[in-house]
Amino acid sequence: MKPLAPVIAFLWAGVAIGATLIATPVKFLAPSLALTTALEIGRVTFFWVGIAEVVLCLIFIISVIAFGGISWRISLVPIILFAIQRLGMMPILDARALEIIAGNSVEESNLHTIYIYVEFAKVFALLLVGTIGIFFAGRDSPDEEDHEERVQISAKATVTADHREGHSYAAAPRHVTLVEGTWQIL
Repeated sequence: MKPLAPVIAFLWAGVAIGATLIATPVKFLAPSLALTTALEIGRVTFFWVGIAEVVLCLIFIISVIAFGGISWRISLVPIILFAIQRLGMMPILDARALEIIAGNSVEESNLHTIYIYVEFAKVFALLLVGTIGIFFAGRDSPDEEDHEERVQISAKATVTADHREGHSYAAAPRHVTLVEGTWQIL
């Protein structure tokens, strides 16, 4: 079965690009749209995009666990960035938007700019995860736990070897070492 995680990563990146990096900023360029109305639309948009991203994140996690195709360590990057956005930054930004909609003044804050940088980082991470997943499709995930393979030396000798550079194991009557990505039988 082909890995599903890279496809979900690309889909998730597409949703983030379309909804948060294109559609959201564009509405603030409309000259006849009042700031409070744009903020109300933004709140609704981010609510529904947030639900879509939660669903995609869960499918992504399940697909990484169930089908592999990408290192779980690499997969954690967009998940952690998404959690930082949704759990740490979004509640504060939402409260600010509600204050502005209510007509109250709010202090200057760089949080919105930081949120945008985190969004770009998340999209980049998702695109990278998808690309790595497609590149490694059909191969074992490059996790450290998966570095062992069985190497047949002869009909009588089999050795378990470690992919990490410089590790070697004796196998009667020979010695096997990984040197510059190539197995050397000494």
